[in-house]
Amino acid sequence: MVTKVNRLSKYPLAQKDALAAFEALKRTPEFFRRYLNRYLAYANLGAKAALVDTESHVFNDANFINVWHRLLPADRVLLWLIVSGVTDLFSEPSRRRLGAALGLDQAVTKNVPQQSLRRLQEIDLVLRMDYGNYQVQDDAFAEWLRNRELEG
Repeated sequence: MVTKVNRLSKYPLAQKDALAAFEALKRTPEFFRRYLNRYLAYANLGAKAALVDTESHVFNDANFINVWHRLLPADRVLLWLIVSGVTDLFSEPSRRRLGAALGLDQAVTKNVPQQSLRRLQEIDLVLRMDYGNYQVQDDAFAEWLRNRELEG
């Protein structure tokens, strides 16, 4: 990728700068692509400026907090389950965890995760990868969710 960037830019990107950026961006390919795009758009400002700008965008809590607070409680819990690696969101244990997180003393019905997934897909937060396999679309948001505790 760095070789391609250097073919397109009159300001070469050093391999060591690219590797340092990849590490700083938590080895996340989507973040690194954003970094390279930013570098290409403003190569004259240098690799450090591209990294600072990329970090400020991908690790910006303000946008994530706004999204988080607009979600229904069930949607929040379901997102947290997805980023925690839970794959069977309709299983009895998952529905029990969902119910407990919502303050219930029993499992929710299958309709609760089903409706929650529908809402999350409609606002492009979650993508269905395969039958029963869901993923948060924005890697930065998923990383943000992994790094914070579940809120009510």
